[in-house]
Amino acid sequence: MIGTLRFIFEIIGTGGSAICPVSNTRNFPFNEWTTLSIPIQESEFIQVTGDWESLMANVTELRIAFDYYSSNETLGMDNFRITSSLPAIDFSANEIAIFTGDYIAFTDLTLNDPYQWLWNFGDDDSAIIKNPIHQLSVKVYIIFH
Repeated sequence: MIGTLRFIFEIIGTGGSAICPVSNTRNFPFNEWTTLSIPIQESEFIQVTGDWESLMANVTELRIAFDYYSSNETLGMDNFRITSSLPAIDFSANEIAIFTGDYIAFTDLTLNDPYQWLWNFGDDDSAIIKNPIHQLSVKVYIIFH
């Protein structure tokens, strides 16, 4: 079962306020935890009062208003985190050198809570999942880390 969630994220501070309305709805699996990330970038927000620089200099409150519908679920929040840190990219692989046709499993070890991935394997193939497994299609593949 899929439920539909609409929400508004609001930042409030002594320098003003800004909102990020999510007008398009997102589908979330029923009875499963889902990561929801909202980039804190000026281009994503509508400035309600004040200016962006003054607001970011002294944030005093964050509000998230949810409108959950399409079922009779309860919405819960856990591990709420705000950071200005960029992801510190790191990974591991189960092999160092493999040959054509072999599979290699990559494990994401990135710090600062990434919420999306783009792996480029160097052989015209890519993946957007956190921990991909890739079959090598070139002659020799050596992982430099």
